Amino acid sequence: MNKHSLFGAALIISVASLISRILGLIKIRLLAAHFGAGIELDAYYAAFRIPDLVFSLVILGTVTAAFVPIFIEHWENNKDEALRITNTILNISLIASVGVASIAYFFAPSIVKVIAPGFDAEARSLTIMLTRIMLASPIFLVISSLLSSFLNGRKEFFAFALAPVFYNIGIIGGIIFLSPRFLILGPALGVVIGAFLHMLIQLPTSLLLGYRYRFSFDLKNEGVKKIFKHMIPSILSLSLFQFNWLVVTFIATFLPVGNLAIISWVNDIQNVPIGLVGIPLAIAVFPTLAESVGKQDIGSFLDQFNHAMRQVLFLIVPLALATIILRAQIIRLVLGSGLFGWEETRIAASALAFFSLSIFASSALPLLTRAFYALQDVATPLKVSVFSIFVTIISAALLPKIKFLPYSIDGLALAFGVSAIVSVIILFYILKKRFIDTPFPILGVFLRIALASLLACSALYGSLYFFDIFVKTETFIGIFAQTSLSVIIGSFVYLGIAVLLSMEEVQGLTKFIKRAVI
Repeated sequence: MNKHSLFGAALIISVASLISRILGLIKIRLLAAHFGAGIELDAYYAAFRIPDLVFSLVILGTVTAAFVPIFIEHWENNKDEALRITNTILNISLIASVGVASIAYFFAPSIVKVIAPGFDAEARSLTIMLTRIMLASPIFLVISSLLSSFLNGRKEFFAFALAPVFYNIGIIGGIIFLSPRFLILGPALGVVIGAFLHMLIQLPTSLLLGYRYRFSFDLKNEGVKKIFKHMIPSILSLSLFQFNWLVVTFIATFLPVGNLAIISWVNDIQNVPIGLVGIPLAIAVFPTLAESVGKQDIGSFLDQFNHAMRQVLFLIVPLALATIILRAQIIRLVLGSGLFGWEETRIAASALAFFSLSIFASSALPLLTRAFYALQDVATPLKVSVFSIFVTIISAALLPKIKFLPYSIDGLALAFGVSAIVSVIILFYILKKRFIDTPFPILGVFLRIALASLLACSALYGSLYFFDIFVKTETFIGIFAQTSLSVIIGSFVYLGIAVLLSMEEVQGLTKFIKRAVI
């Protein structure tokens, strides 16, 4: 995949991700307006962690780490064999997902006691009910993820990128149409509907590209054996990320009512730039990295990795700084309605600022992890993930108690960020050490990007005060106008400085846009 193709694939994923993230913000606003930061949403978000963990345990690591490189290798040589491997993994994963979900269903009371010990009896009972409803979603997501991996292996990203859009549509439908009758059960049912839509939207394109389901359970297949060899450590690695959130959930249940819902919302908000930049670029470049390793073309592997990492930093650093500056405006635009009041707004804005300190690391992490997966090294990310768990636990236990933090919830946001930063530093150091004779020109690029970002965000900050004179910031339209105009000015300043500094990243972006337009 050349650089234009990488931009094209990443753009497709980013545009779809933008739509999905906008729908996600609408979903958050609807939840805040309908239920506020109270016991219902604390229970909803605590319950959500369990199906997420089930999904991670069963399939997520297989798709991202082991399946795609092996599928690509077999598809080029023997398509029937590639489909046999795909269907074997699908069948095994379906059996595992039904089994794990069934166990979680029956042991939900015990599981909820462990992850939410600070809940009272009413909140715990509601969490158990919501957990059992949402445990149907991982089964649909297992099928969907295998279809996603098939499409990724074929370098077809459009239907794959649309899947999260339909997932959010399902949840929004549950809030709007089911909540009036079923209250907080409405969003939970929406999660199941969204998971089904996530699967359904990818099926037609998969069939057009040659996927055919056949019952296959060939455990002796060499490709299947190779996937299983890499699957367990990669699943554990990605499941440990979910465990990080279980730690945060555990501690948040001891904080005032509503704090768990707030930190979950803020995490969703800070994930918007990550989902628009870090994840799309990592997904788009992953098949090419795997191909380069398969052809033993390490020069191409490093060139693609460096190029993708520079693009991630070029786009994410100014977004992270802008999020810190615009934290209050963002929270008021996304959450400031209905039962979500001013005190909750202040708490959420403060937490968003601390989350934003690590957005650059959270955006670089998917690319770094996939670089190791392309090298068929799943052990290193696993070891780093295990270490990050201890960093999260220690940080989450200590940081909320620091007195200079405005709110205890800020310590949880900061703990999550510290874990991401430490993970990125370790992974990058190991990768650099592995290719010790190869230059990684990231530091110099980062410093130039940081300089341009600081100047651009200074312009953004000044613009906020300038437009405050002309708009009514007590209204949604006024805040939206102030924020949008300030962002436009900041963006032009950033791009202008990047051009003056002759940064390769903006030149590549300009060439791609011209090519796309022409």
